[in-house]
Amino acid sequence: MMASLQAADSRFLWYLGLPSAPLPVGELRLLVQSRGVSLRYADSWLKQGFPLSEDLPLIDIEHLPIEKEKAAGAVDDARPDRWGERVIRLLDKPPRLALLDYLFFAGDDRFGALGVSSSATAYQPHHHGALPTLADVDRLHQLTQQILKGEAVEELGEDGASSTLDNAASGSKAYGLTTAQAKAEMARVARAVDAWQSHFAAAGIPAAVIEGYAAQIDRPFLLNQRRRALQHG
Repeated sequence: MMASLQAADSRFLWYLGLPSAPLPVGELRLLVQSRGVSLRYADSWLKQGFPLSEDLPLIDIEHLPIEKEKAAGAVDDARPDRWGERVIRLLDKPPRLALLDYLFFAGDDRFGALGVSSSATAYQPHHHGALPTLADVDRLHQLTQQILKGEAVEELGEDGASSTLDNAASGSKAYGLTTAQAKAEMARVARAVDAWQSHFAAAGIPAAVIEGYAAQIDRPFLLNQRRRALQHG
């Protein structure tokens, strides 16, 4: 098992307000007795950051959650909902099901500007498999029913739920495509998506709104995947 996927008693919170330049916020620590998660701000965040919420002031202490089975302050907003937890249990199959694990396995697809990393020095989130397309609607329905019933779910790529281009291309035969054809299609989609900001601006979308969307659409992992896809075009 990869080191990042093993159960850990600490992970690291990062701020993704500028997706191309994630900033370390601090250390998240599993609290065994309360089954919650605490936060201690990193020195760099204490100097240049801001309070994540009113109950997380910029002071050098271990911030504890008020309630059991909760994360401290605004960190709790980054946890997956019940459906997300169910998907994590059945698809990712983490070795432990603590709140800290759910925060990490929620990956880089969550809404908001906070991400959880296995590293304190580089933003290294957990990466999920690629989302299904409309062409795969029947399989998606079957997958949803399996998850709702708590049944074992067949992994979607040769490398399981790893969200990489090679893993996505490994399932190309199921769609009647060669690997080269699949990568060419990836490049075509990436070219269309890559122009989203100029398209939105031309449609009159305010710059502040575009900037907010960019925090999700252009976050580092997704942007890097798009750049890699363009190399196959």
